[in-house]
Amino acid sequence: MHVTIFSNNSNLKKDIEAYTNGLHINQSYDASTIIHEILFTKPDLLIVDTTKENILKLYSKIKNESNFENLQILFLIENFNQSFFQKLGYNIGDIDYLNKPTEINQLISKLNFYNTLHKMHHKLTNIDEFITQYSQAVIKGEMLGIISHQWKQPLNIIATSIINIELKSELEELEHVDVEKSVSKIHSTLEKITNMIHNFEHIFENSLSRTTFNTNEACLRSIELMSPQLNSRKIKITNNIPKKVITTSNFENELCQSILCLLSIIQDSIIKKHKEKKTFYGNIKLLLDKDSDKIIIKIINSKIEMSTDEFNNRMSLNTLLSSSDDNNTKLFIAKKIIENKLNGNLSIINDTKDVIFNITL
Repeated sequence: MHVTIFSNNSNLKKDIEAYTNGLHINQSYDASTIIHEILFTKPDLLIVDTTKENILKLYSKIKNESNFENLQILFLIENFNQSFFQKLGYNIGDIDYLNKPTEINQLISKLNFYNTLHKMHHKLTNIDEFITQYSQAVIKGEMLGIISHQWKQPLNIIATSIINIELKSELEELEHVDVEKSVSKIHSTLEKITNMIHNFEHIFENSLSRTTFNTNEACLRSIELMSPQLNSRKIKITNNIPKKVITTSNFENELCQSILCLLSIIQDSIIKKHKEKKTFYGNIKLLLDKDSDKIIIKIINSKIEMSTDEFNNRMSLNTLLSSSDDNNTKLFIAKKIIENKLNGNLSIINDTKDVIFNITL
């Protein structure tokens, strides 16, 4: 754990180092140096041991810096005054402090507590990263199945074109125009395959930053990747995306990934119902709308029911870890992407016999 100390007490760092292990500690009493230190080392804890006047000076410099939003601060202060901290924007219960003079055992106990929290957070982060990587691997596997399905028709076109050339050549009926037509068809088909692979690769690249993009096109890209497989299973997809362009500033690829997850879940539920009832082929509707500053995407699974309890249960971490159902994984990662990455919300609406996945951004 990295600790930065803002104090003119030269013994403070020495005392902490004498009673702790594994802490990386830096100390200074210059506000500019401390700010520079925080920006570059990004400590897990800032210990502030100074007067109220200096706290005000330090706070005035860091209050508008986004880097300091999640910084844990421990104040060592004489005569704690709640109203003073309320003026700085702190609510009751937000402030962690020790009264001065501070007993070393109190300070070490507090540091051990923060160190334990830091280790737990690190473990949870590793678990979260593992789940994300595993989930994306599942989704990519699903999408590779879609891609492989889309390869069949183009490869058949190429094979047929070559066979036609060979046959005409053997019959001595091959003309230059036949070669031109076949070559043109093969080039066109290869271009479609290349674009398809490019779209697939692009969608699964993680966006480095928010960009302003066309939400209509992002939805259409997701549909285009899924539509061949849906069509092969006679699953109808109704596109109710408006002609009016709806733009947003967000992570485009991650939005496509989450839509693909939900479309894949719906496809599996339709296939399952079709096995139970052979006359059922399913119908998926995709709606896009903008209400004030909110973008709403609805993916409707017609005549397929799912209770709210089942939806919430499927998206719990416990269900994910204890279940081998890939749909639980896909639903979990879709919610995680939408709510954590896109800063949106994923909910279910099932007030009719349709299941509606409702994405709000």
